[in-house]
Amino acid sequence: MDTMQHANNDTLSDSTYIFFDVGEHRLGLWLQYVQEIIQPILCFSVPDTHDHLKGFIRLRDQVIPLIDLPKLIQVESNPHDPEDQKYIICKIDRQTIAFDIHQIHDFVELKMDHIEKSSSNPICPSSIASTEYRMDDQSIPLLNPDQILRLVKELNRQVRQRYVMGEKGVKPRT
Repeated sequence: MDTMQHANNDTLSDSTYIFFDVGEHRLGLWLQYVQEIIQPILCFSVPDTHDHLKGFIRLRDQVIPLIDLPKLIQVESNPHDPEDQKYIICKIDRQTIAFDIHQIHDFVELKMDHIEKSSSNPICPSSIASTEYRMDDQSIPLLNPDQILRLVKELNRQVRQRYVMGEKGVKPRT
């Protein structure tokens, strides 16, 4: 398994972000969240969950939810080589999650004065990227994994609630 460990790298500062691509969109993630980056492994799908939850992976005896980042930001095609696909394993408080992405781009030490509160970004709504990095003529959304995890949990709760209501003969609201 090709794994890149980052937690103990003394050369990276607190302002280091990982930039990666999902479709043709460049996104960023604060490296403090990242435990490791791995090649895709077998994912087990789970019925009655939202599409943004691709399923679960098993990594070193830990079961980890896999967030389908392309579906979350509504990307339908992958212009990158399938060999470049990775899973970014993140630690958020006591929860570990994985993001399915198309291609790692770079590790960048950001200039803090270039990070701004997100305006209405068509790629990533503020519900998953409340800040963005302004660089030259482009704006790169910086993902907030806490918000993504809350969003996916809430969407899964709604799917399960509709399923249970349907099971009891109560028609779910549309």
